[in-house]
Amino acid sequence: MNHEDVKESLQTLIDSFKPDIIFSSGISSHIHGEGEYINIQYAYELIKDLKFKSLLIFGGLQSTANPELILTKMPRVNYLISGESEIILKEIAKYYPNKNKIEKLKGINFLKENKLIKNSRQKIIDNMDDISPYDYSLFDNQVFIRPYNGKLLRAVDYELSRGCIVHAVIVLRL
Repeated sequence: MNHEDVKESLQTLIDSFKPDIIFSSGISSHIHGEGEYINIQYAYELIKDLKFKSLLIFGGLQSTANPELILTKMPRVNYLISGESEIILKEIAKYYPNKNKIEKLKGINFLKENKLIKNSRQKIIDNMDDISPYDYSLFDNQVFIRPYNGKLLRAVDYELSRGCIVHAVIVLRL
C-alpha cells in the first residue's frame, strides 16, 4: 500500500515532467462497477486544484454520453473525446499546440465562448490490431494488487471486447 499523498505526488510528477497533455479516460478496473461510470469525477477531483499549463483532455463513457455536462461542471477540461480515444489522442498530440487543427478533429467536443462545439463522430476502429497493446510497465505496482481467495495477488482485469451494449428502460409515472 502506498501511503504517499496522491495529490502531492501527482503535483511533483507534473512539475518535474511538465507534460503538454494530461489525459484521463473511463478505463477502469471496476468491471461493470461504479468505477467505470464515475472515473472522470475521480480524475477531475484529483487534478482540478493542481498547478499545470497542460491541455486537460478526458475521454470515455461520460465524455461520450454527456459532453456539455462534463465541460460545464469541469471547467479546467479543454477537450473531450467522444467514442474511442486512442486514434484521436494520437492526432491531438500530432497537432499540438495548434488549437485550430485540434478543434477540427472528428470526435472532439469543447466549449467555445460558453457554447458546446460537438464535432462529428470519428470512424469506429474496425481492426483492433491498429491499437498497440497497453504498456503495463507505466503503472505503479499497487494498481495490480487484487484480493482473491483470501490472498493478495498481482492481476489485471481483461475484457475480450471494446465494451458492451447498454440498454436502459425509463419508467415515468404521469
